[in-house]
Amino acid sequence: MDRDSKKDSATKAAQGSKSGLAPCYIISVSYGNDSIALIQLAKEQKLDGVHVVYCDTGWGHSSWEQRVAEGEEFAKQCGFSVHNIHGDETFSDMVRRKKGFPSQRYQFCSGTLKGLPFLEWCEEHDPDCEAVILIGKRKDESIARKDTPTHEWGDEYHNGRLIWYPLSDYTAKDRDEVIARTPFQVLPHRSLECCPCVNANKTDLLMVENGRLEEIRELEIEVGNYMYRAQKKMGAKGIDEVLLWAKSPRGRFGKDPEFTPCVTGMCGM
Repeated sequence: MDRDSKKDSATKAAQGSKSGLAPCYIISVSYGNDSIALIQLAKEQKLDGVHVVYCDTGWGHSSWEQRVAEGEEFAKQCGFSVHNIHGDETFSDMVRRKKGFPSQRYQFCSGTLKGLPFLEWCEEHDPDCEAVILIGKRKDESIARKDTPTHEWGDEYHNGRLIWYPLSDYTAKDRDEVIARTPFQVLPHRSLECCPCVNANKTDLLMVENGRLEEIRELEIEVGNYMYRAQKKMGAKGIDEVLLWAKSPRGRFGKDPEFTPCVTGMCGM
């Protein structure tokens, strides 16, 4: 699909709200590459009543605060309303309450730290569920997302609002061409709103800061299990062995599994 066809398809999708005319658009962002592309596309589409919503997980890399500030300024320059929200718990709070870490199979972190706060914000500002939600999922990110539609009704995470995935048919190259029309450079990694993410690969893990590593060590002792399951990290047990796995090019800790995206599609983009 060429660029013009993608734009036409996306515009038609956005016009299909229950009332015939969406009163506003809500972009869920992490301020990663896909988020910046979404904001730029919304600007180019000349969408009205756009709200850009970022959920602070309390688990981000220290550098990410500056990235968020720059992303918010960009959204404001596009004429959009900016919102920085957070839930009642941080990642650490959630792990202590659950007495365990989320995993690739049980990704309750996404719902707790992003999904629920985002939905609560939507319910407050869009009680009639007429807004269109924009999310940056792309088919070519992974096998798990290969069937991502352009839009869908009745999404369980958003109380039946129309969900629009403007980047659904975009390759990474397509997306990067959109980012090239913004003040931003393409990041060589996913969003660092959660660092480390439960889906972290070797490259991600090597970016984790020493203070966060100490926090993970303490949490692993406190709750009595590991953040990463040994079978997913070639037998590595505990964050220190996981780091050895991340630094190892081959051997016992050598294999790096395929990226597994979060189930809600709201994180890391």
